[in-house]
Amino acid sequence: MTQPVQPPQQVSNAAQQQASRFAGAFGQAFLDQVGANVCNWVTGATGGIIDLSSWATNLHNQANAAMAGVNTIATGITTGAGATPSSDPTQVHPTVSGMQANTAANAAAIAKLTSTGNSSSTGGSSFGDNFGDDPNGNPSASAWTQYQCLSTSKTIGSGLAVSGGQLVTVEGNAGNGSGFSYIVSTESVLTDDQSVIGVLGNANNARYYVSSLMLRAASDMSTAVYVNVASNGIALGYISYDPSTQTGSFNQWTSASIAMSPGATIELRAVGQTYSVYVNSSVVLNHTDASVQSPVGASNRHCGLGIEDSMGFSWQSINFSDLASPPVIGTGWNLFRSATSAVAMQGSSWSGVGAGTFDTEGPCANVTITSLGYGVITIQKTGWYVMRTNASMSQPCGTSYVFNAGIYYRPVSTGVLGFAGIGQDSSGSNVYNVGMCTIAYLYEGDQVSPAFYQAGSNSVVGNAAGTDTYFTGALVTSLS
Repeated sequence: MTQPVQPPQQVSNAAQQQASRFAGAFGQAFLDQVGANVCNWVTGATGGIIDLSSWATNLHNQANAAMAGVNTIATGITTGAGATPSSDPTQVHPTVSGMQANTAANAAAIAKLTSTGNSSSTGGSSFGDNFGDDPNGNPSASAWTQYQCLSTSKTIGSGLAVSGGQLVTVEGNAGNGSGFSYIVSTESVLTDDQSVIGVLGNANNARYYVSSLMLRAASDMSTAVYVNVASNGIALGYISYDPSTQTGSFNQWTSASIAMSPGATIELRAVGQTYSVYVNSSVVLNHTDASVQSPVGASNRHCGLGIEDSMGFSWQSINFSDLASPPVIGTGWNLFRSATSAVAMQGSSWSGVGAGTFDTEGPCANVTITSLGYGVITIQKTGWYVMRTNASMSQPCGTSYVFNAGIYYRPVSTGVLGFAGIGQDSSGSNVYNVGMCTIAYLYEGDQVSPAFYQAGSNSVVGNAAGTDTYFTGALVTSLS
Protein backbone atom coordinates (compact mmCIF):
# COMPACT_ATOMS: atom_id res chain seq x y z
CA MET A 1 0.00 0.00 0.00
CA THR A 2 1.38 3.42 -0.98
CA GLN A 3 1.06 5.79 1.95
CA PRO A 4 -0.26 9.36 1.60
CA VAL A 5 2.33 11.70 3.11
CA GLN A 6 1.56 14.85 5.03
CA PRO A 7 4.10 17.68 5.52
CA PRO A 8 5.92 18.06 8.85
CA GLN A 9 4.04 20.13 11.37
CA GLN A 10 5.81 23.22 12.72
CA VAL A 11 5.48 24.54 16.29
CA SER A 12 3.54 27.80 16.36
CA ASN A 13 5.18 30.92 17.77
CA ALA A 14 1.83 32.16 19.06
CA ALA A 15 2.37 30.07 22.16
CA GLN A 16 -0.50 31.17 24.37
CA GLN A 17 -3.09 30.88 21.59
CA GLN A 18 -1.75 27.45 20.64
CA ALA A 19 -2.06 26.20 24.21
CA SER A 20 -5.61 27.49 24.50
CA ARG A 21 -6.69 25.98 21.17
CA PHE A 22 -5.04 22.66 22.08
CA ALA A 23 -6.86 22.48 25.41
CA GLY A 24 -10.22 23.29 23.87
CA ALA A 25 -9.87 20.91 20.95
CA PHE A 26 -8.68 18.09 23.16
CA GLY A 27 -11.51 18.56 25.62
CA GLN A 28 -14.20 18.58 22.92
CA ALA A 29 -12.76 15.59 21.04
CA PHE A 30 -12.41 13.70 24.29
CA LEU A 31 -16.04 14.33 25.28
CA ASP A 32 -17.32 13.53 21.77
CA GLN A 33 -15.54 10.17 21.73
CA VAL A 34 -16.61 9.17 25.22
CA GLY A 35 -20.21 10.24 24.67
CA ALA A 36 -20.58 8.47 21.33
CA ASN A 37 -19.11 5.19 22.54
CA VAL A 38 -21.05 5.11 25.81
CA CYS A 39 -24.32 5.81 23.98
CA ASN A 40 -23.60 3.08 21.43
CA TRP A 41 -22.76 0.59 24.17
CA VAL A 42 -25.77 1.35 26.34
CA THR A 43 -28.08 1.06 23.32
CA GLY A 44 -26.86 -2.44 22.43
CA ALA A 45 -25.93 -3.91 25.79
CA THR A 46 -28.06 -6.08 28.04
CA GLY A 47 -25.65 -6.38 30.96
CA GLY A 48 -22.29 -5.36 32.33
CA ILE A 49 -23.46 -2.58 34.65
CA ILE A 50 -20.86 -3.50 37.26
CA ASP A 51 -18.12 -3.27 34.64
CA LEU A 52 -19.51 0.07 33.48
CA SER A 53 -19.43 1.46 37.02
CA SER A 54 -15.81 0.48 37.64
CA TRP A 55 -14.81 1.74 34.21
CA ALA A 56 -16.57 5.08 34.77
CA THR A 57 -14.63 5.64 38.01
CA ASN A 58 -11.37 4.93 36.20
CA LEU A 59 -12.37 7.18 33.31
CA HIS A 60 -13.12 10.03 35.72
CA ASN A 61 -9.68 9.73 37.27
CA GLN A 62 -7.98 9.51 33.90
CA ALA A 63 -9.90 12.51 32.58
CA ASN A 64 -8.82 14.62 35.57
CA ALA A 65 -5.22 13.63 34.94
CA ALA A 66 -5.55 14.47 31.25
CA MET A 67 -7.04 17.89 31.93
CA ALA A 68 -4.31 18.63 34.46
CA GLY A 69 -1.85 17.74 31.72
CA VAL A 70 -3.43 20.32 29.41
CA ASN A 71 -2.85 23.02 32.02
CA THR A 72 0.75 21.92 32.42
CA ILE A 73 1.26 22.08 28.66
CA ALA A 74 -0.21 25.58 28.54
CA THR A 75 2.14 26.70 31.31
CA GLY A 76 5.14 25.03 29.68
CA ILE A 77 4.46 26.59 26.27
CA THR A 78 3.81 30.09 27.58
CA THR A 79 6.58 30.32 30.19
CA GLY A 80 9.22 27.86 29.03
CA ALA A 81 12.54 27.65 30.81
CA GLY A 82 13.06 31.43 30.98
CA ALA A 83 11.10 34.56 31.54
CA THR A 84 9.82 34.83 27.96
CA PRO A 85 7.31 32.60 26.19
CA SER A 86 8.74 29.50 24.56
CA SER A 87 7.46 26.98 22.01
CA ASP A 88 10.22 24.46 22.64
CA PRO A 89 8.47 21.08 22.11
CA THR A 90 11.01 19.24 24.29
CA GLN A 91 9.63 21.00 27.36
CA VAL A 92 6.13 19.62 26.93
CA HIS A 93 6.76 16.28 25.19
CA PRO A 94 6.62 14.15 28.39
CA THR A 95 3.26 15.63 29.36
CA VAL A 96 1.85 15.22 25.85
CA SER A 97 2.94 11.56 25.89
CA GLY A 98 1.24 11.09 29.24
CA MET A 99 -1.99 12.56 27.95
CA GLN A 100 -1.86 10.31 24.88
CA ALA A 101 -1.40 7.28 27.14
CA ASN A 102 -4.41 8.32 29.24
CA THR A 103 -6.53 8.81 26.14
CA ALA A 104 -5.52 5.41 24.72
CA ALA A 105 -6.26 3.67 28.04
CA ASN A 106 -9.73 5.25 28.20
CA ALA A 107 -10.45 4.32 24.60
CA ALA A 108 -9.39 0.73 25.32
CA ALA A 109 -11.82 0.57 28.26
CA ILE A 110 -14.65 1.83 26.07
CA ALA A 111 -13.76 -0.65 23.31
CA LYS A 112 -13.92 -3.54 25.76
CA LEU A 113 -17.37 -2.50 26.94
CA THR A 114 -18.56 -2.16 23.35
CA SER A 115 -17.31 -5.64 22.50
CA THR A 116 -18.74 -7.36 25.57
CA GLY A 117 -21.98 -5.48 24.97
CA ASN A 118 -22.11 -6.97 21.47
CA SER A 119 -21.64 -10.52 22.75
CA SER A 120 -24.15 -10.04 25.59
CA SER A 121 -26.86 -8.78 23.27
CA THR A 122 -26.33 -11.48 20.63
CA GLY A 123 -25.51 -14.45 22.86
CA GLY A 124 -22.28 -14.78 20.90
CA SER A 125 -18.68 -14.78 22.03
CA SER A 126 -16.04 -12.09 22.49
CA PHE A 127 -12.28 -11.97 22.84
CA GLY A 128 -10.00 -9.15 23.95
CA ASP A 129 -6.43 -8.26 24.90
CA ASN A 130 -5.28 -4.93 26.34
CA PHE A 131 -1.63 -6.11 26.36
CA GLY A 132 -1.31 -4.90 29.95
CA ASP A 133 -1.30 -8.24 31.78
CA ASP A 134 2.30 -8.83 30.73
CA PRO A 135 3.50 -5.27 30.07
CA ASN A 136 6.99 -6.27 28.92
CA GLY A 137 6.81 -9.71 27.33
CA ASN A 138 5.50 -11.64 24.36
CA PRO A 139 1.86 -11.95 23.29
CA SER A 140 0.40 -15.01 25.00
CA ALA A 141 1.14 -18.14 23.00
CA SER A 142 -2.25 -19.56 23.97
CA ALA A 143 -4.08 -16.49 22.63
CA TRP A 144 -2.00 -15.53 19.57
CA THR A 145 -0.04 -17.10 16.73
CA GLN A 146 2.87 -15.09 15.27
CA TYR A 147 3.32 -14.65 11.52
CA GLN A 148 5.59 -12.53 9.34
CA CYS A 149 5.30 -11.42 5.77
CA LEU A 150 8.14 -10.54 3.40
CA SER A 151 8.08 -7.81 0.81
CA THR A 152 10.54 -7.31 -2.03
CA SER A 153 14.15 -6.99 -0.78
CA LYS A 154 13.10 -7.32 2.84
CA THR A 155 14.35 -9.70 5.49
CA ILE A 156 12.46 -11.29 8.35
CA GLY A 157 12.47 -9.41 11.64
CA SER A 158 11.89 -10.73 15.14
CA GLY A 159 8.13 -10.37 15.34
CA LEU A 160 5.87 -8.60 17.83
CA ALA A 161 6.18 -8.12 21.58
CA VAL A 162 4.47 -6.25 24.42
CA SER A 163 6.25 -3.17 25.77
CA GLY A 164 4.79 -0.64 28.16
CA GLY A 165 1.35 -2.23 27.84
CA GLN A 166 1.28 -1.88 24.03
CA LEU A 167 1.85 -4.30 21.17
CA VAL A 168 5.01 -3.23 19.33
CA THR A 169 7.49 -4.66 16.86
CA VAL A 170 10.65 -5.94 18.51
CA GLU A 171 13.15 -3.14 19.03
CA GLY A 172 16.19 -3.23 16.79
CA ASN A 173 14.32 -3.97 13.58
CA ALA A 174 13.76 -0.32 12.65
CA GLY A 175 15.24 0.40 9.25
CA ASN A 176 16.19 -3.23 8.68
CA GLY A 177 13.37 -3.92 6.25
CA SER A 178 11.58 -6.49 8.38
CA GLY A 179 8.38 -6.50 6.31
CA PHE A 180 5.13 -7.01 8.22
CA SER A 181 4.78 -8.80 11.56
CA TYR A 182 1.37 -10.15 12.58
CA ILE A 183 -0.41 -11.93 15.38
CA VAL A 184 -3.64 -13.88 14.72
CA SER A 185 -5.96 -14.97 17.52
CA THR A 186 -6.18 -18.67 18.34
CA GLU A 187 -9.75 -18.03 19.49
CA SER A 188 -12.58 -17.44 17.06
CA VAL A 189 -16.09 -16.04 17.21
CA LEU A 190 -19.19 -18.06 16.37
CA THR A 191 -20.72 -16.23 13.40
CA ASP A 192 -19.69 -14.54 10.15
CA ASP A 193 -21.01 -11.14 11.29
CA GLN A 194 -18.15 -9.74 13.33
CA SER A 195 -16.69 -6.60 14.90
CA VAL A 196 -13.03 -6.00 15.68
CA ILE A 197 -11.97 -2.84 17.55
CA GLY A 198 -8.38 -1.68 17.84
CA VAL A 199 -7.07 1.31 19.82
CA LEU A 200 -3.94 3.01 18.50
CA GLY A 201 -0.92 3.38 20.78
CA ASN A 202 2.26 5.35 20.16
CA ALA A 203 2.58 6.85 16.68
CA ASN A 204 6.27 5.96 16.12
CA ASN A 205 6.84 6.73 12.41
CA ALA A 206 3.26 6.06 11.28
CA ARG A 207 3.45 8.77 8.63
CA TYR A 208 5.30 6.37 6.33
CA TYR A 209 4.46 2.92 7.73
CA VAL A 210 1.12 1.22 8.40
CA SER A 211 -0.44 -0.86 11.14
CA SER A 212 -3.11 -3.47 10.35
CA LEU A 213 -6.36 -4.58 11.98
CA MET A 214 -8.02 -7.74 10.63
CA LEU A 215 -11.19 -9.81 10.91
CA ARG A 216 -12.59 -12.85 9.09
CA ALA A 217 -9.03 -14.16 9.23
CA ALA A 218 -8.06 -17.78 8.72
CA SER A 219 -6.11 -19.31 11.60
CA ASP A 220 -2.98 -19.40 9.40
CA MET A 221 -3.65 -15.84 8.16
CA SER A 222 -3.87 -17.09 4.56
CA THR A 223 -6.94 -14.87 4.07
CA ALA A 224 -8.40 -11.91 5.97
CA VAL A 225 -10.05 -8.52 5.54
CA TYR A 226 -7.82 -5.69 6.75
CA VAL A 227 -7.74 -2.03 7.64
CA ASN A 228 -4.33 -0.38 7.21
CA VAL A 229 -3.78 2.74 9.32
CA ALA A 230 -1.18 5.49 8.86
CA SER A 231 -1.02 8.89 10.54
CA ASN A 232 -2.65 10.55 7.52
CA GLY A 233 -4.73 7.82 5.90
CA ILE A 234 -6.68 4.60 6.20
CA ALA A 235 -7.34 1.80 3.67
CA LEU A 236 -9.69 -1.21 3.48
CA GLY A 237 -9.12 -4.41 1.53
CA TYR A 238 -8.35 -8.12 1.71
CA ILE A 239 -5.07 -9.93 2.27
CA SER A 240 -3.62 -12.96 0.47
CA TYR A 241 -0.82 -14.73 2.32
CA ASP A 242 1.19 -17.94 1.88
CA PRO A 243 2.54 -19.13 5.27
CA SER A 244 4.97 -21.56 3.61
CA THR A 245 6.83 -18.81 1.74
CA GLN A 246 5.94 -15.94 4.11
CA THR A 247 4.84 -13.81 1.19
CA GLY A 248 1.61 -11.97 0.72
CA SER A 249 -0.12 -8.92 -0.69
CA PHE A 250 -2.64 -6.25 0.25
CA ASN A 251 -5.50 -5.98 -2.23
CA GLN A 252 -7.04 -2.57 -1.58
CA TRP A 253 -10.75 -1.89 -2.08
CA THR A 254 -10.98 1.73 -0.94
CA SER A 255 -9.15 4.36 1.13
CA ALA A 256 -9.54 7.79 2.71
CA SER A 257 -7.26 10.62 3.81
CA ILE A 258 -7.83 11.24 7.51
CA ALA A 259 -5.56 12.33 10.34
CA MET A 260 -4.94 9.56 12.88
CA SER A 261 -3.37 9.93 16.34
CA PRO A 262 -2.66 7.84 19.48
CA GLY A 263 -5.85 6.89 21.31
CA ALA A 264 -7.98 6.75 18.15
CA THR A 265 -10.47 3.87 18.06
CA ILE A 266 -10.61 1.91 14.79
CA GLU A 267 -13.53 -0.50 14.31
CA LEU A 268 -14.00 -2.84 11.36
CA ARG A 269 -17.43 -4.47 11.02
CA ALA A 270 -18.47 -7.29 8.71
CA VAL A 271 -22.21 -7.82 8.16
CA GLY A 272 -23.03 -10.12 5.28
CA GLN A 273 -20.67 -9.08 2.49
CA THR A 274 -20.51 -5.43 3.54
CA TYR A 275 -17.49 -4.09 5.42
CA SER A 276 -17.56 -0.78 7.30
CA VAL A 277 -14.73 1.11 8.99
CA TYR A 278 -15.40 3.47 11.89
CA VAL A 279 -12.92 5.96 13.35
CA ASN A 280 -13.98 7.20 16.78
CA SER A 281 -17.54 5.94 16.07
CA SER A 282 -17.88 7.74 12.71
CA VAL A 283 -18.12 5.79 9.44
CA VAL A 284 -15.23 6.62 7.10
CA LEU A 285 -15.19 3.66 4.66
CA ASN A 286 -17.69 1.15 3.21
CA HIS A 287 -17.29 -1.66 0.72
CA THR A 288 -19.46 -4.57 -0.41
CA ASP A 289 -17.47 -7.64 -1.46
CA ALA A 290 -20.10 -8.88 -3.90
CA SER A 291 -17.80 -11.43 -5.56
CA VAL A 292 -16.54 -12.77 -2.18
CA GLN A 293 -12.87 -12.07 -2.85
CA SER A 294 -12.18 -12.82 0.83
CA PRO A 295 -13.60 -16.18 2.05
CA VAL A 296 -16.38 -16.33 4.63
CA GLY A 297 -17.30 -19.25 6.90
CA ALA A 298 -16.33 -21.26 9.96
CA SER A 299 -12.65 -21.30 8.94
CA ASN A 300 -12.50 -17.51 8.79
CA ARG A 301 -13.56 -16.30 12.23
CA HIS A 302 -10.29 -15.12 13.77
CA CYS A 303 -8.92 -11.59 14.26
CA GLY A 304 -5.45 -10.13 13.97
CA LEU A 305 -3.07 -7.19 14.31
CA GLY A 306 0.02 -6.20 12.35
CA ILE A 307 2.76 -3.57 12.26
CA GLU A 308 5.06 -2.69 9.36
CA ASP A 309 8.85 -2.34 9.63
CA SER A 310 8.91 -1.64 13.39
CA MET A 311 7.66 1.85 12.61
CA GLY A 312 3.86 1.92 12.38
CA PHE A 313 1.42 2.73 15.20
CA SER A 314 1.68 0.47 18.24
CA TRP A 315 -1.58 -1.15 19.41
CA GLN A 316 -3.06 -0.38 22.82
CA SER A 317 -5.75 -3.05 22.71
CA ILE A 318 -7.96 -5.25 20.53
CA ASN A 319 -11.51 -6.51 21.10
CA PHE A 320 -13.37 -8.99 18.90
CA SER A 321 -17.03 -10.05 19.08
CA ASP A 322 -20.03 -11.50 17.27
CA LEU A 323 -22.58 -9.12 15.77
CA ALA A 324 -25.16 -11.88 15.19
CA SER A 325 -26.69 -14.61 17.33
CA PRO A 326 -25.11 -18.07 16.96
CA PRO A 327 -27.32 -20.62 15.20
CA VAL A 328 -27.02 -23.06 18.13
CA ILE A 329 -28.39 -21.99 21.51
CA GLY A 330 -26.50 -23.17 24.58
CA THR A 331 -22.90 -23.96 25.49
CA GLY A 332 -21.32 -27.40 25.25
CA TRP A 333 -19.62 -30.01 23.08
CA ASN A 334 -19.90 -33.57 21.83
CA LEU A 335 -16.82 -35.32 20.46
CA PHE A 336 -16.81 -39.02 19.61
CA ARG A 337 -15.11 -41.76 17.61
CA SER A 338 -17.28 -43.01 14.75
CA ALA A 339 -14.67 -45.38 13.25
CA THR A 340 -14.82 -49.01 14.39
CA SER A 341 -11.06 -49.45 13.85
CA ALA A 342 -8.87 -49.50 16.95
CA VAL A 343 -6.56 -46.63 17.93
CA ALA A 344 -3.91 -47.18 20.62
CA MET A 345 -3.99 -45.41 23.96
CA GLN A 346 -0.96 -43.28 24.80
CA GLY A 347 0.37 -45.77 27.33
CA SER A 348 -0.25 -47.66 30.55
CA SER A 349 -1.30 -45.98 33.81
CA TRP A 350 -3.00 -42.56 33.51
CA SER A 351 -2.76 -40.93 30.08
CA GLY A 352 -4.72 -39.01 27.52
CA VAL A 353 -6.15 -40.67 24.47
CA GLY A 354 -4.00 -41.41 21.43
CA ALA A 355 -3.68 -39.19 18.38
CA GLY A 356 -6.81 -39.20 16.22
CA THR A 357 -8.98 -40.97 18.79
CA PHE A 358 -11.92 -38.61 18.28
CA ASP A 359 -12.84 -38.19 14.62
CA THR A 360 -16.32 -36.63 14.74
CA GLU A 361 -17.59 -33.33 16.09
CA GLY A 362 -21.22 -33.41 17.16
CA PRO A 363 -23.17 -30.29 18.21
CA CYS A 364 -20.78 -27.74 19.74
CA ALA A 365 -21.39 -24.13 20.77
CA ASN A 366 -19.52 -21.39 22.67
CA VAL A 367 -16.38 -23.50 23.19
CA THR A 368 -13.15 -23.84 21.21
CA ILE A 369 -12.15 -27.31 20.00
CA THR A 370 -8.41 -26.94 20.41
CA SER A 371 -7.74 -30.53 19.29
CA LEU A 372 -10.46 -32.81 17.94
CA GLY A 373 -8.22 -35.92 17.81
CA TYR A 374 -7.07 -35.63 21.44
CA GLY A 375 -10.39 -34.25 22.67
CA VAL A 376 -9.02 -30.95 24.02
CA ILE A 377 -11.66 -28.29 24.72
CA THR A 378 -10.92 -24.64 25.61
CA ILE A 379 -13.65 -22.96 27.65
CA GLN A 380 -15.08 -19.63 26.45
CA LYS A 381 -17.73 -18.99 29.11
CA THR A 382 -17.04 -19.22 32.85
CA GLY A 383 -19.43 -21.37 34.88
CA TRP A 384 -20.37 -24.83 36.16
CA TYR A 385 -20.00 -27.63 33.60
CA VAL A 386 -21.19 -31.22 33.66
CA MET A 387 -18.80 -33.48 31.70
CA ARG A 388 -18.91 -37.15 30.78
CA THR A 389 -16.43 -39.40 28.99
CA ASN A 390 -16.39 -43.08 28.02
CA ALA A 391 -14.01 -45.42 26.18
CA SER A 392 -14.76 -48.79 24.62
CA MET A 393 -11.58 -50.89 24.84
CA SER A 394 -10.36 -53.53 22.38
CA GLN A 395 -9.23 -55.82 25.18
CA PRO A 396 -11.08 -56.52 28.45
CA CYS A 397 -9.69 -55.29 31.73
CA GLY A 398 -9.18 -58.76 33.24
CA THR A 399 -9.29 -59.75 36.88
CA SER A 400 -5.70 -58.76 37.64
CA TYR A 401 -5.97 -55.16 36.44
CA VAL A 402 -8.31 -52.19 36.68
CA PHE A 403 -9.78 -49.60 34.34
CA ASN A 404 -10.57 -46.02 35.36
CA ALA A 405 -11.57 -42.79 33.66
CA GLY A 406 -11.06 -39.15 34.49
CA ILE A 407 -10.96 -35.67 32.97
CA TYR A 408 -7.72 -33.75 32.71
CA TYR A 409 -7.90 -30.07 33.68
CA ARG A 410 -5.37 -27.37 32.71
CA PRO A 411 -6.41 -24.04 34.31
CA VAL A 412 -5.49 -20.89 32.41
CA SER A 413 -4.30 -19.31 35.66
CA THR A 414 -1.42 -21.77 36.20
CA GLY A 415 -1.11 -23.95 33.10
CA VAL A 416 -0.44 -26.95 35.38
CA LEU A 417 -2.17 -30.18 34.34
CA GLY A 418 -4.36 -31.87 36.95
CA PHE A 419 -7.73 -33.62 37.24
CA ALA A 420 -11.22 -32.17 37.18
CA GLY A 421 -12.57 -35.53 38.34
CA ILE A 422 -11.74 -39.27 38.59
CA GLY A 423 -14.16 -42.20 38.39
CA GLN A 424 -14.22 -45.56 40.16
CA ASP A 425 -11.94 -48.51 39.46
CA SER A 426 -13.42 -51.30 37.31
CA SER A 427 -12.16 -54.83 36.81
CA GLY A 428 -13.34 -58.12 35.32
CA SER A 429 -12.76 -60.40 32.37
CA ASN A 430 -15.92 -59.06 30.66
CA VAL A 431 -15.29 -55.35 31.30
CA TYR A 432 -14.61 -53.55 28.02
CA ASN A 433 -15.98 -50.10 28.85
CA VAL A 434 -14.87 -47.46 31.33
CA GLY A 435 -16.40 -44.05 31.92
CA MET A 436 -17.19 -41.34 34.43
CA CYS A 437 -19.17 -38.13 34.93
CA THR A 438 -18.22 -35.05 36.94
CA ILE A 439 -19.20 -31.42 37.54
CA ALA A 440 -16.55 -28.68 37.71
CA TYR A 441 -16.39 -24.89 37.79
CA LEU A 442 -14.35 -23.79 34.76
CA TYR A 443 -13.01 -20.37 33.82
CA GLU A 444 -12.63 -18.80 30.38
CA GLY A 445 -9.40 -20.12 28.89
CA ASP A 446 -9.32 -23.35 30.95
CA GLN A 447 -8.75 -26.58 29.00
CA VAL A 448 -10.25 -30.03 29.62
CA SER A 449 -9.68 -33.41 27.94
CA PRO A 450 -10.44 -37.08 28.73
CA ALA A 451 -7.95 -39.33 30.55
CA PHE A 452 -7.99 -43.09 31.13
CA TYR A 453 -6.15 -45.57 33.34
CA GLN A 454 -5.23 -49.01 32.05
CA ALA A 455 -2.61 -51.30 33.52
CA GLY A 456 -1.20 -52.43 30.16
CA SER A 457 -1.34 -51.49 26.51
CA ASN A 458 -4.80 -51.24 25.01
CA SER A 459 -6.78 -49.57 22.25
CA VAL A 460 -10.19 -47.96 21.90
CA VAL A 461 -12.84 -48.42 19.22
CA GLY A 462 -15.91 -46.45 18.21
CA ASN A 463 -19.24 -46.81 16.46
CA ALA A 464 -21.26 -44.74 14.03
CA ALA A 465 -23.76 -43.66 16.68
CA GLY A 466 -21.01 -42.22 18.87
CA THR A 467 -22.13 -44.12 21.98
CA ASP A 468 -18.93 -46.13 22.62
CA THR A 469 -16.04 -43.66 22.84
CA TYR A 470 -16.96 -40.02 23.48
CA PHE A 471 -16.32 -36.83 25.44
CA THR A 472 -19.27 -34.51 26.10
CA GLY A 473 -19.89 -31.46 28.24
CA ALA A 474 -22.48 -28.76 28.85
CA LEU A 475 -22.64 -25.46 30.71
CA VAL A 476 -25.10 -25.70 33.62
CA THR A 477 -24.90 -22.16 35.09
CA SER A 478 -22.97 -19.07 34.12
CA LEU A 479 -22.46 -15.49 35.28
CA SER A 480 -22.26 -14.24 31.68
